[in-house]
Amino acid sequence: MEPKPKAHLFTFAVMALFVFVFLGSEYHFDIAYGKLASPDSVVGAQASILATSAIGLVGYSLVNRTAAARHRSILAGVLGTVSALLLVATQLTQNANALLSLGCLLFLILGMLGNATYFSVAQTHYASNSLSRLVGTSYAAGLLAQFLLHSLAPNSVIEAAIIGASIIALGFALAARRNVLHVVPARSALPEKDQRTANERDALKEAILLLACVSLIACVFSTLDNVVTLANAQGMFDLSTWPRLLLAVSGIAAGFIFDLTKHRYSTVTILCVAMFSLVSALAIQTGSEVLLGLVIFYLSSGFFVVFFTSSFLRIAMRCANPSLWAGMGRAANNTCAALAAMPSMALISSGDVMLISSITIALAMATLLVAHALENVRRTARHKAEIEALKLAELTAAQAQTAKPQEEPEAKAPADKSAPEKHLAAFSEQYSLTPRERDVLSAVCSSEETLQCIADDMGISLRALQKHLTSIYRKSDTQSRAGLCSAALTEPLEH
Repeated sequence: MEPKPKAHLFTFAVMALFVFVFLGSEYHFDIAYGKLASPDSVVGAQASILATSAIGLVGYSLVNRTAAARHRSILAGVLGTVSALLLVATQLTQNANALLSLGCLLFLILGMLGNATYFSVAQTHYASNSLSRLVGTSYAAGLLAQFLLHSLAPNSVIEAAIIGASIIALGFALAARRNVLHVVPARSALPEKDQRTANERDALKEAILLLACVSLIACVFSTLDNVVTLANAQGMFDLSTWPRLLLAVSGIAAGFIFDLTKHRYSTVTILCVAMFSLVSALAIQTGSEVLLGLVIFYLSSGFFVVFFTSSFLRIAMRCANPSLWAGMGRAANNTCAALAAMPSMALISSGDVMLISSITIALAMATLLVAHALENVRRTARHKAEIEALKLAELTAAQAQTAKPQEEPEAKAPADKSAPEKHLAAFSEQYSLTPRERDVLSAVCSSEETLQCIADDMGISLRALQKHLTSIYRKSDTQSRAGLCSAALTEPLEH
């Protein structure tokens, strides 16, 4: 079920605003702290603000569960105003310790506003087919806005004031969006309570594996981010220059790729990108190919951000505590960035190629194992969803046929026994299916077995069965086995 255009516009605006204010605030804090302390200490200070932002992201769940809706709305506006004042204060203070304290408080509040944003998006878009594209384009819009502001603003104080005003706008936008539209879940053939418990249990298992996978990959990207932050503090390059626009490009590309592939290969894709991007850390650190390292880093980062954001937004509403899990991707990323800050910098500074290679290989193997387990859980969940959709389609067809004898002559009652076959035959005729495609349609719509079992029963390979199904999907304008069977068994017969 796709949200209305108004919900799309609101979601795009608040996500773009959050990206703009969070990354802009982080950039200004790093610059301000670099003027008061050594370049190496900037990495530690950045780790501190990211850790506090993670606390805010997770802590929002407690506020959401305990405060009344009206109080949450007021709080969002107040927090937006306070954080804007804190941002301006960070640009005016001349003491490193005071700046760090202000920064931590600022990012604690930004973390809460961030999870409020993610939870709002999850409520309206968790089942949307364009969620990843929405995440990618809003991420790109926030980055482009930050780039333009930095290029056009006359000084850092005015730039910080504009970002502060944007934080206030974000807070009041979330306050005005108190009654967020809830997507009505699909009907189920199982009892409501049992189905909800089973879904929450399956979702929790998937969420924990996803959290482990994101955390492992975040260790790689946090290392890259620390190398870039240190190089920026040392004056090797300016983070606001054009290579950062590659983040916007990769974010948009990732959104379209993940949506087109329905997130089936997103985990493997991100793993490959993460391993390849380690090259950028070495290139930037050695100073040999700084530009190449920046390009790889930013292209990789855009993919990773869209991956962890959209993945947790999709799964949050299936969990028992959705306001906790909606922003868990950002929380995990920021936590790992904070914890890995000093160890990663010590590792890069050591120059020990063997040690770096060994840790990289170990991290890659651990991520592969977790990613494999995650894909298995997702595959099982898709199979359960297909079975449930088939049961629902059969139930709908049976209910329709039960109602017919009350309206039609009694002489037509015996035809009810072959109603599903008549629906399948009419569907096949309507979409000009070949004889073999008709056999495949009948097999997948009359069985709850996996496609592999159906292929074995038909005496064909799984690849051949999938090829026939792809052709049927194309002809009937359907996208999944569940959607196909629902259409084939419930569409009215043509006379």
